Amino acid sequence: MVNFCAAHGFVVIQPTHLDATFLGLREVDDPDAPLYLKSRAEDLRQIVDHLGDIERTVPGLAGRLDAGRIAAVGHSAGGHAVGLISGQTITDTSGGSTVGAVDGRFGARVMIAAPGRGEDLNGPAAQPYATLTTTNFDGMTPKVLIVVGEKDWHPFFSDRQDWQAIPTPRLPRRRLDWRFSTRPIDAVLPASTAPIGRVESK
Repeated sequence: MVNFCAAHGFVVIQPTHLDATFLGLREVDDPDAPLYLKSRAEDLRQIVDHLGDIERTVPGLAGRLDAGRIAAVGHSAGGHAVGLISGQTITDTSGGSTVGAVDGRFGARVMIAAPGRGEDLNGPAAQPYATLTTTNFDGMTPKVLIVVGEKDWHPFFSDRQDWQAIPTPRLPRRRLDWRFSTRPIDAVLPASTAPIGRVESK
């Protein structure tokens, strides 16, 4: 996905979060470990704070950034970080403070297979990822595209198979049913004008 976006003219910045395996910080004695959810959202804000520095540092980038059109896209814990800059909140287990707020500098937000509501995290993952059990979507006010595959559910996290698909029943939803295949496209799409997907408003 990163290569696709970059090949189509987007400037793509991938932060190295503190849970990156090569940093060796997942097992340290840090209340934000192992996922470093709190610092992930701060990483996103820091990137936007320093876009000017990035533009000046990267050869060939000067004059090619549009700071008024910024999107945040994340998968799994990365999607959770996108939520934290979109009004979703968690409770800092070390101090009890609420983490998460809307950052208006992001014009588009995409959460791919991100964790769902904390109250429904009732699988074995609730113990090592205790902070996720505090995930709350009540303050999420911007429009967010939530993408979930039909096979993304895993009982390690929740017994609700729609756990990731429905973060909060209060959000207006549109459902797009789509099917993907690794077969050649001529074998997937017959010579027909029939629709291959549908969008439902709920």
